[in-house]
Parts: sequence; C-alpha cells; structure tokens
Amino acid sequence: MSLTKDQVNKIRKEILIPDNYIFLDNGASTPKLASAVKAMEEFYSKSYANIHRGVYRLSEEATELYENSRKNIGEFIGCQPEEVIFTKNTTESLNLLADSLVRMVIAKKGKVYVLLSLSEHHSNIVPWMIAKERYKNVEIDFVGLDNDLRLDASDFRKKVSDADIVSLTGASNVTGFIIGHSFFEYAKSLGKITICDGAQLVPHHSFSLKHIDFLAFSGHKMLGPTGIGVLYGRKQMLEKMPCFLGGGEMVSEVSEREYKALEPPHKFEAGTMPFVEAYGLSKAVEFLSSVGLSNIEEYEHNLLEYALKRLGDIKSLTLFASCLDGKNAIVSFVHKKLHPHDISALLDRRKIATRAGTHCAIPMHKALGAPGTVRASFYLYNTFEEVDALADALRKIERKY
Repeated sequence: MSLTKDQVNKIRKEILIPDNYIFLDNGASTPKLASAVKAMEEFYSKSYANIHRGVYRLSEEATELYENSRKNIGEFIGCQPEEVIFTKNTTESLNLLADSLVRMVIAKKGKVYVLLSLSEHHSNIVPWMIAKERYKNVEIDFVGLDNDLRLDASDFRKKVSDADIVSLTGASNVTGFIIGHSFFEYAKSLGKITICDGAQLVPHHSFSLKHIDFLAFSGHKMLGPTGIGVLYGRKQMLEKMPCFLGGGEMVSEVSEREYKALEPPHKFEAGTMPFVEAYGLSKAVEFLSSVGLSNIEEYEHNLLEYALKRLGDIKSLTLFASCLDGKNAIVSFVHKKLHPHDISALLDRRKIATRAGTHCAIPMHKALGAPGTVRASFYLYNTFEEVDALADALRKIERKY
C-alpha cells in the first residue's frame, strides 16, 4: 500500500528540510528526523556519560541506551544484537571487512580472490585495493554490466566460482538498479563470503539476510545523524575474524606481550564509539518502521514512474537506466549541451538540490560513457509537486540554452 498525500505531508512535518529547498540529493544524504535530533539533545543534556566504563548512574543509563539501540537496529534488519557493529559510516564498515577478511583468508589459503562489480561505489573498491597494496596475494576482478546497465548475470557466473569474497552493492547510487538477491544466493551456494553494500538499499527496501554474510549501511542516508554506520556480520564469521582497530574497550586483557579481544561485536568497537549518534539512528529506524518499508517502497516506485515520465519528455536530456522495474527512485541524466555541474548550479538558483559529477562511481560512469551525470534521488518525503518543479525548471533551461 502506497503512502497517501496526507501521509506524506505529515511525514514532511517530521523532517528538517533545509531552507525550504526541494531536496533531491537523498542518495548522498537525507535531511534529519526532528524527533531523532531532539532525542540526541536530550541524551546529551540528561544522560550523557561515557559508555561501558562507569558504575555510576549516568554511565549505566548511557550504556543501556546504546545497547538498546543496537538491539533495535538488529530487529530492523533481522539479526541478533551481537551481530550489529557500530562504525562511523558504510565506508568504514567496508574498510573493516576488506582488512580483516583479507587477512583471515590469506592466513588460511595464502591468497584471496575478491569479486566486485562495475556498479560499485568507490567505498567498495578502494578498500580492497588498499588491502592488495598492504597484504599482497590479493586478486580483484569486476563483474561487467549488460546492455541495460544491470549486473551481467552470465559474466558473474563465469567469475564467481574462483572468488573467495563477493562484495556487491545492494543498489547502484548512479542508476538505482537493485542487485537481485539471486546473485548472493548463487554465490553462497558455492560457499563464498558474501558482502552487501546496503547504503542505497536499507533506507528504501525490505530485504533478507539469508544469503548475506555482511551488510553495511549509513545512518545519514535514512533520516539519521552523520557519523554513525552499521555493519551486520554473521556471528560465526565475526568470531573468526581478526580485529581491525585496537584500543580501549575492545579487549578483556592486556599484558606487555599480548592482548585478548572481547567477543563480537565489541572486539570491533575500539575507543569511545559514537553512542549518541547510534541512539539517534535508532530513533530514525523506529520512525521508518512505523511508516513501513513496503509503503515507502511502493510510494517511491510511483514517484519514480512519474519522474521518468516528466523528465523523459524533455528532449534536451538523456536519461540513463530509464526503466521502472527493480530500481530505487533515482534518475541520472545528462544535458545535450550543458555540463552536469552547470545544470545542477542552474537548478540550485531555483532551490532545487541535485547531485552533479561521478557520484564516487567513476568505473560506473566509464561504463555509461559519460564523464558525469546529474542525479535526482528521491525519498519518502518528496512529492509529485517537487517532480513537477524539477521538470519545469529543466524545461526553462532547455528553452534558454
């Protein structure tokens, strides 16, 4: 069931939309949920103290709020609390995996083969390249795209058999295409370690962890605060993985010669964590759950259908991945005469925020044959009237240029 206009208007009142903008850069970061910001302010003013360290009331309250946030987020994605690791964002989560898993596999086999795709964000490419520089004996390969700019299933099946680790985006931040769960299922049937970059998936769609060993996502892309990310990891795998960062609170014992790490998830949470931000994300998750991911998904599908129709009628634009099925509410396009940066700057004059450039996905843009694109990315609070405003502004640009 899709959201009604009245429901969307009610949602909009809950969100801190900046400076009356038509904000269409949700793929980069979303505006914040007012109640989450308020909850964080109350945490700072009434319950603030460092977690896991004190036996006094404030510290115990802060620890309880933090650990309850872990439990709440685990319920949201469908896992146990001890399988939820807090990080600062998706990027840090993927760096953790690239370092720790590569060391784990090399220790067992002497080498590691990592399979990625051309649709990846740089956050799911560069960490593996750094691991290759650091540890050697690391081979990286990429699954290509088919003529529709989706993951090439035949190319995937050719390459996956040799892989140790398969790390794929859940949804492209350029085309919006959702990577089908069948890719993870097939890789898992062959015994591969499977990783999903869920930064563009988790805020918009319901999903299953059945064939996913690791899932990474960020709070700031789902109405939550910046500085907080989540890494889900299958418990039995987290127990085998070496630590990523070292310091306080991730150890049970330290001597002059060795240390003993805590059990997951705490072995991966060194130092003072962004525990207030975790609480803010928990509040955002509660809000999204109350709205319903299936309702969000259907509403965004309808919004995308309307956006593709309105923008598809503008002859000066070339739309990429302009089909409707199996994708997020993202429309990326180029103008036949003007650079993407110019288009985005002209839209900004009308208080319409879009993203211009390569969106941290240069290999994907090379596959598109475009040096950059303009991207309009929608979320549950955007309206059909805002789509009209975008289309009308692009029409005016077309007439002028």
